[in-house]
Amino acid sequence: MKEINYKKLNIFSLKTLKNQKSPLYNQTMDWIKSMKEKKDGENGNEFSKWIKTNLNNNPPFDTYILVQNNNLVLGTASIISTNQCVGKQINIEGIWLGGVNIHRDYRNQGLGNILIDFIDNSINLLAKKNKKIYTLNLFSKNPIAISMYEKRKFTKLKNLFINHKNHKNEVYSKKYKN
Repeated sequence: MKEINYKKLNIFSLKTLKNQKSPLYNQTMDWIKSMKEKKDGENGNEFSKWIKTNLNNNPPFDTYILVQNNNLVLGTASIISTNQCVGKQINIEGIWLGGVNIHRDYRNQGLGNILIDFIDNSINLLAKKNKKIYTLNLFSKNPIAISMYEKRKFTKLKNLFINHKNHKNEVYSKKYKN
């Protein structure tokens, strides 16, 4: 595990970096493509295609990256319209949180919390700005991630499970009011 300089962390919109033709966009996509299912829980090629597809959606949908020193990509989190078409499959409304990943060399240092807090705050501000109620959904099987979501008042939807990558995932949801 490598050390983090928390004072040098920033969060960037991957969509903005792509539009600006920033080298940080390419660096992020290279990191994503390098992910291995066994080590990272993601297939890099599939995940990069998923990211690229989601970047074509209109705001508020975007992928955010957590970066140290403005050049070291540490993690990702995405706000998306639907995650693997899950909303349609289980018939629930709302937007989705997905693609939450921390670089394997920097896990267990609170970086997931930083990304989730950013997303949580962003959706809260969006609800107030647009005077609209937003529902943010997610699914997970990871007990550490589930604990993070529950601390932020995401509620487990009873008897709703998603089979994703041959794993039974619990579904969580949170309402943001204007």
